[in-house]
Amino acid sequence: SPALRERVLASISQTPAASPAPKAAVIPFISPTWIGWAAAACLAMGVGFLAQMYLGTRGELLRAREAEALARIEAQSTLQLLEAERLFSQGQLSELRSARDQVAVLEQQADLAQLKISSLASLLGDSPEARAIAVWNPVSQEGVLTVSSLPALADNQDYQLWVIDPQYPIPVDGGVFTVDPGTGEARYQFTPNLPVAEATVFAISLERKGGVPVAEGPMVLISP
Repeated sequence: SPALRERVLASISQTPAASPAPKAAVIPFISPTWIGWAAAACLAMGVGFLAQMYLGTRGELLRAREAEALARIEAQSTLQLLEAERLFSQGQLSELRSARDQVAVLEQQADLAQLKISSLASLLGDSPEARAIAVWNPVSQEGVLTVSSLPALADNQDYQLWVIDPQYPIPVDGGVFTVDPGTGEARYQFTPNLPVAEATVFAISLERKGGVPVAEGPMVLISP
């Protein structure tokens, strides 16, 4: 009927319009090749950074090792210097003790004022530290010789002591002796083969095994 038709049309006009369907999101296209290059670039940057850190750390470590080695060398040099000074001081003390011991032995036989004490200096260019002390007792015609730092002898050699007395044209034979091969030290009690009125000079020469009646070899030590 016309009335029903009007009601139907009215209800249709009051129905809300349907909402349009949402548009689908557009995802941009990313090329796989571009992704690979980007990853490679990041990896290269990371490797470069790590390499720079490694080189820097390695350089600092090398500098620290060099500084440690230098400090070790300086400390070792200082210790060697102190050791040399200690040995030198001990050598002087040993020489003084040797002279004191010689005097103690000989002063039992004569008045101390009569003893002659002579220091012998080295004539060796390669052993300038060699030295000796001779203590001579003119009353008993005996002496004690202490030497140190003399070069070791060959099997066919001996050191020979000479006493120079103005009354004789040649030095008086004081006998032969050897030294410790490791230290070059010796303590030798001697009696000249002729009576000595005045011992003005003591000397030591390097001679063939057993000694000689007249000095042939080079003089190695002599007193003033």
